[in-house]
Amino acid sequence: MEDVDPFENGSLFKDPVGMRLRAARESVGQELSDIAAKTRIPLRHLEAIEHSDFGKLPSTTYAIGFVKSYARAIGLNETEFGLDVKQEMGMAPAARGTTTSSYEPVDPTRIPGKFLAYTAFGL
Repeated sequence: MEDVDPFENGSLFKDPVGMRLRAARESVGQELSDIAAKTRIPLRHLEAIEHSDFGKLPSTTYAIGFVKSYARAIGLNETEFGLDVKQEMGMAPAARGTTTSSYEPVDPTRIPGKFLAYTAFGL
């Protein structure tokens, strides 16, 4: 199946993950029970995903995994949907491809010397 253009509806923002998954599932003519049988995800969890109600899922990790499995089952890019669900849940940066520097290189002159380490060990 071809990738769905998330901006095809003329909106500036993407539709929620659940809405996009439901639309893609309906476009390929599958029922939610078919996806449940393929992925072995309970039907109630798939319904929660389609309503973007991720609080009804067991945990954040399950939510991301279930969304990726759902996307894979209907032929969509699971990585893209995994990132989108993280963003929707407030766990990922809004812009893809941006990197954040969480650590700065250590200044070697600020590292304690071996003498201090041996002394502390000896005490």
